[in-house]
Amino acid sequence: MMTKKGGSALGVLALLIAIGALGLQVYNTYINPPQIDTGEEIGGTWYAAETDYFRTSILNTDMILTTLNISFEVKAGQSAYFLYSGRAFLDLSYDGFSELKIYFSIDGYTIEEPNIWERFWYSFSDIGGTSMLRTVSLQYGNSTLLPGIHNVTMILNGNFGFNGVSDSSLFVQTYYS
Repeated sequence: MMTKKGGSALGVLALLIAIGALGLQVYNTYINPPQIDTGEEIGGTWYAAETDYFRTSILNTDMILTTLNISFEVKAGQSAYFLYSGRAFLDLSYDGFSELKIYFSIDGYTIEEPNIWERFWYSFSDIGGTSMLRTVSLQYGNSTLLPGIHNVTMILNGNFGFNGVSDSSLFVQTYYS
């Protein structure tokens, strides 16, 4: 049988546990509430696609892929993420090497790195083919764009008139970093 002194001690212990639990509940609810995901990390999303073939008709010259162009808005505190994907076509109909470079262009400025640089050294008699097709993708993040409206497109540069891209897509997403 429990004595009055043992029962009092047990009652005081239960009261201390209850006060501690209540204090923890008040702390978690009012002082340090849980963060609710409002989905506001993503600022905006833009997408463009082009299935037509675009070739580098002017050799070793940067050519703007005008049909794949996105205007997007960056707000204060946002960064931007860019993703290009498509199929790169290299002309292999002459001995030597075939080359195709693909860059991002933001507000008219070429982003030299990162880039896609497809090169293939060959002898036409060795490969027995006239072209090579590769799936390519390029991504880039930028946290230094000033708030405002911006424009992104792709730039191609190739050493043969039939080098180029097709089935291209461009994706832009702004987010709070």
